[in-house]
Amino acid sequence: MKKVILAIALFVAAGFAQAADTSVGVYGGRLFATSNQDLNLVGASAEQKFDKIGVQGTFDRSTTQVTTLNRYTATVSYDVAQIGPVTTNVHAGVAYLDPQSTKAGNGGAGLVGVGFAYPVTQKVSLTTDYAYQKGNNITQAYNGSIVTGGVKYTF
Repeated sequence: MKKVILAIALFVAAGFAQAADTSVGVYGGRLFATSNQDLNLVGASAEQKFDKIGVQGTFDRSTTQVTTLNRYTATVSYDVAQIGPVTTNVHAGVAYLDPQSTKAGNGGAGLVGVGFAYPVTQKVSLTTDYAYQKGNNITQAYNGSIVTGGVKYTF
């Protein structure tokens, strides 16, 4: 699973060299887990847009708790509205959660959310996202809301 998500992220990062809607970004945020495992996180993203549809891969890492958590995601988004300069999208995807501990298991989770992008310049945008993540029995400690904010550069 981890290799599939990494392959998707590399595909998105490579994109189509001539495409005008390939972007990379960095972000920070917080996972408000339902099991009292709140985590601060920092990460990087790569996205390829096809008109209103986007495919994105991300990697983020949290060292807030005793156990470091690596999180890989692959999502598909759809731009639903343009409110002034702000673009709003909805997205859904999968996450692979990899706690760096022998006591915690790794596994998958599904996620759905909404995102906003505010263009600062023609190539730079400020972003914010909200997602709800729900995993199986192995990863249920990381179920909850995720709020992130960051910046993206479009090629």
